[in-house]
Amino acid sequence: MRTRTLAFAIVLTFSAGLAAGLAQGSKMVVDTKKNCQLTVPADWSVEGATAYAPAKKISASLNGVVANRSFAAAKTLVKGNYHPVKVIQDDAKRLLYSFDPGIMGAGKSGWYEVIASTPTCAASFMYAPGTDEAMLRKVVDSLAAVKK
Repeated sequence: MRTRTLAFAIVLTFSAGLAAGLAQGSKMVVDTKKNCQLTVPADWSVEGATAYAPAKKISASLNGVVANRSFAAAKTLVKGNYHPVKVIQDDAKRLLYSFDPGIMGAGKSGWYEVIASTPTCAASFMYAPGTDEAMLRKVVDSLAAVKK
């Protein structure tokens, strides 16, 4: 299960408190249109359009393309581009599935997430074997629309 990352510019800001169960001092990653955000641990870095865990064992990329689509349309679009290998959650609030990133993430596994928010938000995640999936799930669960 691997994931192709999508390259979308992100802006890095700092969170003042606890977010999605991540430690104080975590970083907030926001897409360039300031529609969607992810919270990542403080020791992650940002290069271009992606947040990386130390040693690049995990990457997280926001997908701004789905923001102007309905949740149903966004799900159809991403499943067509990043074919699900195993569906982890598919309900009225979230689609989360694993997929193979192919050459973009050789040796890694991937998850893709779309949430029913206004606007619709999506992100892809690639992670190396041995990754703490509980910590990764906290990052995945932090995906949200930016409160305006």
